[in-house]
Amino acid sequence: MKNNKPIDIILVTCNRINFLKQTIQKMEERLSTPYRLIIINNHSIDGTTEYLEELKKTASYEIILVNNTIENVPKLSGCYTQGLEYVESEYFVCTQDDIIIPLHNPDVLTQLIDLIDRHPRYAAISLRKPYFKAADGKFTPEVTRTRTIGAGFRIHRTDEWKKIGGFLNRRWESLATKGQANAMGKVVGVCTDLWMGDLGFCHNRGYSQEYIDSVKDTSGWEWVKEQSQEFRRNKVLPEADPWTNIPLFLGNNVLGVKENNKSCGSLFRIQSKADVEKIGFGISQYERPFWSKQMNEVLNKKVGVVPKESGVYASEFKNVDKNRGYDEGIDHFHKNICNQ
Repeated sequence: MKNNKPIDIILVTCNRINFLKQTIQKMEERLSTPYRLIIINNHSIDGTTEYLEELKKTASYEIILVNNTIENVPKLSGCYTQGLEYVESEYFVCTQDDIIIPLHNPDVLTQLIDLIDRHPRYAAISLRKPYFKAADGKFTPEVTRTRTIGAGFRIHRTDEWKKIGGFLNRRWESLATKGQANAMGKVVGVCTDLWMGDLGFCHNRGYSQEYIDSVKDTSGWEWVKEQSQEFRRNKVLPEADPWTNIPLFLGNNVLGVKENNKSCGSLFRIQSKADVEKIGFGISQYERPFWSKQMNEVLNKKVGVVPKESGVYASEFKNVDKNRGYDEGIDHFHKNICNQ
């Protein structure tokens, strides 16, 4: 990085104090990279303002608090444009009050900076949503290009976004961000292997009924209505690991395990000690089908592999060696193995 200033994080919040507290708590617990919070409080009436004023006094990091009133409430992308005016760091992050960052070492902020440094054609890179699917069904290493990109702890280069004037002032900030990136001659994308938690994927997106009722018949009602009662009625957020946010289920498929009853080789395979004591590993030359058959027929259990969607793979040196790593003077038995 060109300067040593703490990374500025623009956090937009509006009447979701319970989500906001969790979002900030996880940043405090899971970020070791120095950061500064630029909080755009968009006319909250649920105690958020009082909470943030107190937090500003006690936090161990700097907080810039902007409290918008009902007279000057910008649209969502306009909030990030507003926050950009205060940014001083070489990179900055846009996020919302329902985003939970994952726990990693190095932390997710360091990894995002590294990613955007190594992928210069991307103007913005966000953490991956638990329900996100690639446009063409395929994920690419490290970063996957997307049609739009929301503020899910999204990293940017400050000079690019200040030069183009920020994120405009539109209701759908994901579209505004993508449009501005395209105007730079660049694209947007999500991390293939870094996931976010989405607290707002729920009934009413975390807004109280009192707040929803208060904005009826106002200019913001249509947006609140779309984002609350009708929000993703037919979708269920997959269960995820509480530390990394990696989904355990994706649709009807188990993301962590894909059934494969024909074979399950010993590529860093995990199994329970109790199961091994019951069936052993046998003496067969071909241990994969033996193990799978024993698990299926004797224990009535299934075997599986971690699917490609998880981003977790095993590497085999044998695949780049014609003798699978054995010396040239191998005997007949090993030659048969090498020919498999």
